[in-house]
Amino acid sequence: MTQAPLVSVVMPCLNEEEAIGPCIEKIQRTFAAAGIDGEIVVCDNGSTDASVAIAERMGARVVHQPLRGYGNAYLKGFASAQGSYLVMGDADDTYDFTMIPRFLGALRDDGMQFVTGSRYLGGGDAHITALHRWFGNPALTRILNLLFGTRYTDVYCGFRAFSREAYDTIRPVSPGMEFNLELAINAGLAGLRTQEIPIVLAPRKGESKLRTFRDGWRSLRMMLLYSPNKLFLAPGATLLALGLAIHAAVLLGLVRFGGRPASGVTAVFATIFSVVGFEILSLGLHTKTYSWTRRFDRDNEAFGDRLVGVGEVRTGCQTRCQSVGCYYKRRVRHRVSTGSTSAAGTSARRSPGFDRLNQRSG
Repeated sequence: MTQAPLVSVVMPCLNEEEAIGPCIEKIQRTFAAAGIDGEIVVCDNGSTDASVAIAERMGARVVHQPLRGYGNAYLKGFASAQGSYLVMGDADDTYDFTMIPRFLGALRDDGMQFVTGSRYLGGGDAHITALHRWFGNPALTRILNLLFGTRYTDVYCGFRAFSREAYDTIRPVSPGMEFNLELAINAGLAGLRTQEIPIVLAPRKGESKLRTFRDGWRSLRMMLLYSPNKLFLAPGATLLALGLAIHAAVLLGLVRFGGRPASGVTAVFATIFSVVGFEILSLGLHTKTYSWTRRFDRDNEAFGDRLVGVGEVRTGCQTRCQSVGCYYKRRVRHRVSTGSTSAAGTSARRSPGFDRLNQRSG
C-alpha cells in the first residue's frame, strides 16, 4: 500500500493553461529542494482549454468538480488530498510556492495550526487591483476582525496551510469566493493557533474569475449571517427591553411632561420599540440557527440533541427541513453525489451528534 504523502498542495483550476504549468513546476522544484514528500492536486472546475492536459502531463493528480465555484473546487480538492498537511494556492502564478517550506515549518516546528499569507504585512500588495487593494480587502478584513474578534491583516489571501486535523475541525462549506473568509472565521472561532506570513503577490497570468461586487456582497452577507449576536440579538433585545420599560413607566405614571403623565404618543413609541425589537430578535434566533448549522461553534456538539424534533428549521430563507437530522442527511447526500466526500472524510466533517440525529430522524 502506497504511503500517504506528508503535504498536499491543492489548486483550483478554471482555464489556467497559461499559469498552471509554471505553478506545478515551481511546487515540484520546491519539494525536491526541501526534501518534502508531497503531492499536487489540481481540481478542475470545468476548464475548456489545455489546463487539464498540461497538469496531467506534468505529473499532478487531477480531480474534477462539475459544480462551479471557488469553494466547491477546494472542497473537492481537499476531500481528494491524501497529505497530513494541506496547502492551498491559486493556479494563476500569483503566489510564490517556493515559500511552502516556511509555511510547513510554522505548522510543524512552531506549533501553529492555521498559517495564512498576508500581502499587506511586507508591502506585497502592489499587484492587487486598486479597488480591492485600497477598499475591498481592507474593508472586509476590518469587518471580519470586528465581528469575530480576530486580528488578520489580509483575510482574502488565498495562500494558506493547515493540518488535516485543523481542516476537519473547522469544516468549511461555502461554495464561492467566500470560502476564504469562512476558513479565517472558523479558525478564529475554533481558537486555532494562527500565524500570518508576509508574502508578495505576483502579476496574474490569465483572466481573473473574481466578480468584484457579486463576490464582495456574498462575503459580506456570509459574515453578517455568521454573527447574529452582534447584528440581531443584541440590538433586538435592547429595543424590546426599552419598549417594555417605557410601557411599564407609562402605566405606573413614572413619565411626566409638564406635570402631566405621559400617555398616547409615548405609548406609541414604546409599542414601536417593542414590536421592532421582537422582530429583530426573532430574526436573530433564525440566523443563529442557520449559523450553527454551518460555521464552527463550540455548542454544535449538543446542538443536535437540543433541536431534534423541533419541527421546521429555517436556514437563510432558502432551505427548509423538518428536522436537523434531515438537514445533515441532505448535506452529506449532496457531497457524496458530487464525489466530494470519502467515507473517512464524511465522518470527519460531521458533527459528533450526527449518528444520533440520523437514528432519531430517519
